[in-house]
Amino acid sequence: MKADAKVVDFAILGTPQTKRNGFKVLGHFTLLLRPMRIEGCSLVVAPNGRFVVWTPDPNIKVAQWAKAEIAETARLAYVETQKRVAV
Repeated sequence: MKADAKVVDFAILGTPQTKRNGFKVLGHFTLLLRPMRIEGCSLVVAPNGRFVVWTPDPNIKVAQWAKAEIAETARLAYVETQKRVAV
């Protein structure tokens, strides 16, 4: 299955925030995942180096099969945003 997800309004943090558990928050974005619009999501690097997405509310769940794909979509949006900011 393929997740029909878009990442918009990506905001990069000047300095990544490191949480007590070793996760690093790189930025925040809005996730368009039909039929939902989830604002306040975060792109995070786990201690093992994997990119993960945190939603703003623990009650908002992303399907297990879609998590890796959405994290990759968010990572690509992060890279594109970095390119625009560096110009």
